[in-house]
Amino acid sequence: MEVTSTIRSMQMLGIILAVSVGLPGCVLSLDPVISESDSTYDSRLLGSWEEASSSDRAVISSGADNSYVIEYMNDKQAGRFQARLGVLEDRQVLDIWPAPSEEAQEQPEAGLLVAGHLLLAIEIDQDEISVTGFEPDPLLASIRAGDVKASYRQNEGQLILTGTTEELQFALGPYLSRSGALS
Repeated sequence: MEVTSTIRSMQMLGIILAVSVGLPGCVLSLDPVISESDSTYDSRLLGSWEEASSSDRAVISSGADNSYVIEYMNDKQAGRFQARLGVLEDRQVLDIWPAPSEEAQEQPEAGLLVAGHLLLAIEIDQDEISVTGFEPDPLLASIRAGDVKASYRQNEGQLILTGTTEELQFALGPYLSRSGALS
């Protein structure tokens, strides 16, 4: 499932990011794609947002070391995420992962949970932001054809990349610069 959204109002950014995290059929990685040292920062992503047509709300604030904290809420769920903004080849990307609450970290199963990273291509203009998620099928086809060198697993419609941060950057940077990689 492709996630492409053009945001004409900055108020939609938090909602698009939070919804993208929960979608099945996405591409995740076990390691971060954007490392702390490779991260950039753009204050235009900060703010409080409320979806006009639903109860979805998000607050994006500054985190430590050039990161962002995303707090997402709707009528059925709430979640807290962290994110880093960076560049792969010539594309700006946002690497998002769950930030478990202190209560969740105290649960016995907390040590068994794996926090995956969701990578979104993002374009930030003066009055418009476009957010696009990777489609798993074309990326998987490129990996299987040997065009993209990446180790992976599949689980219930999700493509899970298992390489290191450096391996992921090396593989995904050139992939993002291909025509149609995110369309």
